[in-house]
Amino acid sequence: MAPNEGNTQIPDGMPVVAEAVGSAPGGVLRPPLPTSAVRGAFYASGSLEVTEPARRWLATQLDLAGVALSPHRVDDALLMLDELVTNVIVHTASGPTVRYGELGDRVVVEVFDRHWGAPTLRPLDPGRESGLGLRLVDALADAWGWARTEDGRKFVWFEVS
Repeated sequence: MAPNEGNTQIPDGMPVVAEAVGSAPGGVLRPPLPTSAVRGAFYASGSLEVTEPARRWLATQLDLAGVALSPHRVDDALLMLDELVTNVIVHTASGPTVRYGELGDRVVVEVFDRHWGAPTLRPLDPGRESGLGLRLVDALADAWGWARTEDGRKFVWFEVS
């Protein structure tokens, strides 16, 4: 699947109407990236087969932009993207829109969907084989959170530097 780049039709200044969550560093509430900070967008189908193309797309975007992330942090960003895209597909049965941008020295990735449910950090359970994607994001991201735009889009975002 080839990525589509450009405006994702999420206008600058879209009001955010939900609280953000996350413990790294405390659930920062923020609006979607301004269009001027967006470097690209990837529109995916609602199939788990899109996780690998989404990872390749972000890796290519980061490489082309010459982003100053260590290889370890690039790997972290790709793993977090994989988890968030998988969450959208598994929990919403729809395809996500992924946006990548930069705010200063931070890389920001946003994963949008239209599902009403809030993302939930599940309790740790050594016997569970799935359902810990947000725990992974919480552990690896410099900051992360979620919000809902006024038009009903929910987005989960993370930052790495």
